[in-house]
Amino acid sequence: MKRFIFTLLALLAVLCASAEGREYISLDSRLGHGGGLTWHMLRDGETKATGREISMPGFKPEGWAEAIVPATVLTNLVEQKVYPEPYFGQTNKLANNLIPDIAKVGREFYTYWFRTEFSNP
Repeated sequence: MKRFIFTLLALLAVLCASAEGREYISLDSRLGHGGGLTWHMLRDGETKATGREISMPGFKPEGWAEAIVPATVLTNLVEQKVYPEPYFGQTNKLANNLIPDIAKVGREFYTYWFRTEFSNP
């Protein structure tokens, strides 16, 4: 048991030492998190552009909504006032049918493209 603990501590020390000096890129959105990037989102199928085109530098997400990242699709749709706040009262109650339930509408309903551009130092 002592050998296991020593090995675990040695592994942690190596991992911590190797993390020093690394540069990290923050991909947090300006909206919602105060980050440095502007993210956009659009429901899959609402664009004629291909995934390859969307992924290319310089692609213009015209008509796309600004998005919060990291966050869920529903978080963004609530922020955009598409749906009401699910944690208020009984807004999210299935019988009220105010927010589409993924079990009824299918996963494609909540499948979106998220896009931004950033530099890798």
